[in-house]
Amino acid sequence: MPPTRTRERERSQRAILEAAEELFAESGFDRVSLAEIGEAAGVSRGLPAYFFNDKANLYRTVIDHAAQHLRERVGDALAPDAAPSPAAAVERLVTVYLDYLAANPRIVRLLQWEFLQPSGGRLSDAPEILFGYAVEALREAFAGAEKVDVDVRELVLSLVGMCLFPFMVPAVAGETKSTPWDSTRVAARRQHIVDLLLGGMKGNR
Repeated sequence: MPPTRTRERERSQRAILEAAEELFAESGFDRVSLAEIGEAAGVSRGLPAYFFNDKANLYRTVIDHAAQHLRERVGDALAPDAAPSPAAAVERLVTVYLDYLAANPRIVRLLQWEFLQPSGGRLSDAPEILFGYAVEALREAFAGAEKVDVDVRELVLSLVGMCLFPFMVPAVAGETKSTPWDSTRVAARRQHIVDLLLGGMKGNR
C-alpha cells in the first residue's frame, strides 16, 4: 500500500476510535450505532464496519487501547530501577492511576458503563487483565524487600478502588464545574491514599 494511503488509513482509524470513545462514553454501547460513529469521525458511515467488522469489536478495541496505555504506564512505574522500595512502588502506582484517571474522564465514564453490565454480558476483559498485571508487577516490586507483610492483591484492590471511586462519583469527592480535578487536588488525593495504604502495610519502610 502506498505511504499516502497508509497514512490516510491510519488517520481514519484514529478518528473512528476517538469518535467511538466519545460516543460510547456519553451514551453507552447499546445506544450508539456504527453509522453515528462514522459520521462523528468525519468518515463514511460504512468505514467503521470496514475497519472493525462490527460494533462489539470496535468497542473492545477502544477498551483494549485504553487498558494497554495504562498497562504501559504501570510497567514503567514499577520497573526495577523506578521503585527502590515498597513504599516508593505503592506511591508510583497510585500516581499512575490518579494521573491517568484525571486526564481521561471519558475512560472513567466508559468503565462506569462497562461495570453496569452483568458478568456474562461484558464485551471486554481488559480491566480484569490489567488488574492482574498490576498485582503481579507490584509483587515483583516487593520481591526483593524484607519484612513486607501484605496481601498484594488486596492492596491493589484497595488502591484501585480509592483512586477510581472519586472520579466515578465526582459529587461525593466535592467536584463541581467550578472546582474540577486539578493538579493540586490530585496531589492531595494521592498523598491521602498513599498514607492510608502505607499505614496498613507492615515493614513497608
